[in-house]
Amino acid sequence: MIRKQSLQTHRELGDATGVSHQRVHQASTVIDNAPELADQVMAGTVQLNEAYAEARQRKEATENREEQAGRAERDLGRVAA
Repeated sequence: MIRKQSLQTHRELGDATGVSHQRVHQASTVIDNAPELADQVMAGTVQLNEAYAEARQRKEATENREEQAGRAERDLGRVAA
């Protein structure tokens, strides 16, 4: 499940935990897009920056696939019409 969190929410979480809102955003991105890496970050075997970079790549790949599927669906609709 992908959660959308606002910058305000990240700031609030950061203030409550003493962590910058950017780090909260990075952690949220990792949890949403590469949850197995979140466990590794918590265990200290992977740094958050590394996990975030991988999570961003996965997110972009997913978005690209979804965009391509949407285009293919639209193209199919045009051919069928």
